[in-house]
Amino acid sequence: QCVHCKGITEDVEIDPFICEHCGLSLFVRDHYSRRLAAYQGVCIDAEDPGNIPKSKGIYE
Repeated sequence: QCVHCKGITEDVEIDPFICEHCGLSLFVRDHYSRRLAAYQGVCIDAEDPGNIPKSKGIYE
């Protein structure tokens, strides 16, 4: 779940990824919400706009 727009993107397999609802680049945190059945995604370049690391597989 994107903490910025509350949108849920399903089947995310890379980190960071682009929120399909608001377009932000998100870092997948290890915080899991049982209520939402989702992990949290937070803006990865909030403090340094445009500085986004290369995406890699979450399960690698």
